[in-house]
Amino acid sequence: MNSLAGAELAQRLTDSDPDIRRCAIADYEGPGTLDAIQAFSRALRDGDKGVRDAAFRALRSIGTEEVAQAVVALIADQNIGLRNMAGELLVKLGTISLRPLYAYLQSHDQDVRKFAVDVIGLIGNRESLLRILPLVNDPDENVVLAVIEAAGHLGNIQAVEPLLLAYTRKEYARIPIAEALGRLRDQRASHLLLSEFKNEWQKSEPDQLLLFVLIEALGSVGDIEAYEALVKEIEVGKGKLGTVLAYAAIQIATRWNETLPESAAMRECLLHALDEKNFSITMSAVKALAVYDDDDVTMAMLRLLGWSEVLDILLHAILKQRERTLSIATSLLETMESDKARGVIFFVSLAAAHNTEDDGSAREAAEEVERAFPVIARLWDQASEDTRSAIVEALFRLNGVEAISFLTRVTEDPDPWLRMRVIELLAQSSDGRVLEFVERFLEDEDEMVRETASATVMALQNRMGSVA
Repeated sequence: MNSLAGAELAQRLTDSDPDIRRCAIADYEGPGTLDAIQAFSRALRDGDKGVRDAAFRALRSIGTEEVAQAVVALIADQNIGLRNMAGELLVKLGTISLRPLYAYLQSHDQDVRKFAVDVIGLIGNRESLLRILPLVNDPDENVVLAVIEAAGHLGNIQAVEPLLLAYTRKEYARIPIAEALGRLRDQRASHLLLSEFKNEWQKSEPDQLLLFVLIEALGSVGDIEAYEALVKEIEVGKGKLGTVLAYAAIQIATRWNETLPESAAMRECLLHALDEKNFSITMSAVKALAVYDDDDVTMAMLRLLGWSEVLDILLHAILKQRERTLSIATSLLETMESDKARGVIFFVSLAAAHNTEDDGSAREAAEEVERAFPVIARLWDQASEDTRSAIVEALFRLNGVEAISFLTRVTEDPDPWLRMRVIELLAQSSDGRVLEFVERFLEDEDEMVRETASATVMALQNRMGSVA
C-alpha cells in the first residue's frame, strides 16, 4: 500500500476493527512527520496488543529525536505497561533519547526521576553520568540506588569520588556502592573497600552479603595491600567466604604479577572454587592449582572435563604434565555415569597415546592402557550417542585389535538398527582399521545396514585418500 496521508492515517487508527488499525500502521511508508509520530505514539495506548506492537516498531523505525520527544512523556504515565514500553523504546532509540530524558530528572515525582535514571543507565552513554550524578543526593532512597547502579554500568570513573563519599554517608546503599566501585575498576577505591572489609570481617556477626561484595570489589580494584590482607585471611584458616577470597586474591595477583603462596589453606579454597561452576572463577582456580601435585587435585581437574571447550584446552595442557593422570582418570571412570564421562574418555585416549610414546614409562603405560580398555568398554550400554562416539575413538586408540573384537560382539545383536548406529559412529573414526571392519557389513542381511555400510566405506575412503 502506498503512503497514507495524515488525515487518512488518523481516521484508520480510530476504526473499531483492531486489524484495520494495525494495518494502518504497518502499511505506512511515508516520512516520519510530526503528525505520524504523534499518531503512532497515541497508538501505544491502544487496547489491542498487535496495534501497540505495530506502533512500537513504526516509531523505532522512524528513529528520530522527535520520536523520543513524543514518547518520553509516557514514562510518567500511571499505566506501568505503557511506561515500560516507552522506556524500552527510548533505550532502543539510544543516545537521541538522552536530551528529552534529562528534563525528567527534575520531576517532582520520585518514581519518574528513578525511571528516567534507569533508562539513562540502560542507554549506556558514559557522558550522561554527569547529568545523573547530582541525584546521588536525592531525598528518595530508590532514586539514589538507581543512580548508583547506573553509575556502575556506565563505566565513567568520574563517579568514583562521589560514590566513595556516598559510601560513608548512606549506610543503606553500601552494598550497591561497593558493587559499582568494583565495576568501575579504579584503584582509588581500594583503600576504603579494604578498610570496610577489615572492619566487617572482625565482627562477631558480620554481614555476609556485604563481605561478599567487598571482597569481589577488591578483586577488581585492590592493590598489593589488599592482596596481602586477603591472603592472610585465607592463611589463618577462617573458612567463610573462602572461594571468593581466593578468587579475589588471584585477580589481584594477576594484575600485580604476584605469585600466590602455596599452602594447605589456599589449596583448599581453590578446590572449593572449582565447585562454583563460574567460568572465570574456575579458570583462575585451575591455573592456580597447577602447582599442587596431589592426586585429589588431578581428580578434581579431571571432573571438569567436558564442561567447557575453552576450559578443556587449559585442562589438557596442565593434566598431560602431571603424574599418574591416566591411572587417576581410569579410576574416575570406574565410578562415573556414562553420560558425564565423555570428556574424561577423550582425555584417556589422548593420554594413552602420549604415555606409550614415553620410553621411560612404557611398561607402566601399557599396564594402564590395559586397565583402561575394559573400564571404558563397560560404559557402552548406558552411554548416549555422543559418548559412544568418544568410546569408539578411545577404544581404537587404546587397543585397535581389542576394539574390533569388542565392536564385533556389539554388532552381533540381531537388531539392525544397532548395527547401523555403530557403523555411523565409525564413520567419524580416524583409525585405519575401521575401514576393514565396516566392509564386513556390505553383505549384511539387512538392506538399510548395507546402504549405511556402503556410504560409510565411501566416506572413509575419501577421507583416507585426502589425508594420503
